[in-house]
Order: sequence, then structure tokens, then C-alpha cells
Amino acid sequence: MNTATAIGAYGERFNGVDAQLAAIDIRFDAVDRRFDEIDRRLDRMDDRFERMDYRFDRMDERFDRMDSRIDGRFVRLEQKIDNRFGWQTVMFTAIGLLTLFGDPVRAALGL
Repeated sequence: MNTATAIGAYGERFNGVDAQLAAIDIRFDAVDRRFDEIDRRLDRMDDRFERMDYRFDRMDERFDRMDSRIDGRFVRLEQKIDNRFGWQTVMFTAIGLLTLFGDPVRAALGL
């Protein structure tokens, strides 16, 4: 009877250890499900950030195009101003010289 009792005791201990391992396995499964959920959330966040990054890239390209158009307009405006003020400078310089030296030139020409 001693052997049967010992075998029964080992069986009960084995069943107890098996129950503990099953409980640990259930806890690991719960933790694994939590990690899976966290992984899914991180994947969704990563997708959202990729979409936002794409939108920001498109917006950046749009602003670059607008900026280059504005720069082109400023360059054209500067060229117009340079052309106009260049001719105006020559004209006003000639008028100034005629005003300043008009009397000596007329006197030299005998007018």
C-alpha cells in the first residue's frame, strides 16, 4: 500500500504542477494577446503616420512650387524695375547734365 500511496501522492503533485503550468500558460496567453493588440495599435499608428508623412510631403511640394512661382514673379519684377529705372536713370542724368551745363553749352555755341 505504501507504493500505491506514493504513486498517488506523486500523481496528485503532478496534477498540481500541471494545473500551475496551465495557469501560467493562460497568463502567458493573456500577455501574448495584449502584445498582439499593442502590435496592432502600433501598426495602425504607423500607417497613420505614413499617411500624414505623405500628406506633409505633398504639402511641402505644393509650397515649394508656390515659392518658386513667387520667386519667379519677384525676379521678373526686379528685371522690370531694373529696366525701367535704368532708362529713367539715363534720362534724368541727361536732363541733369543739360540743366547743369546748358548755359555754358549755349554760350559756347553762341545761342
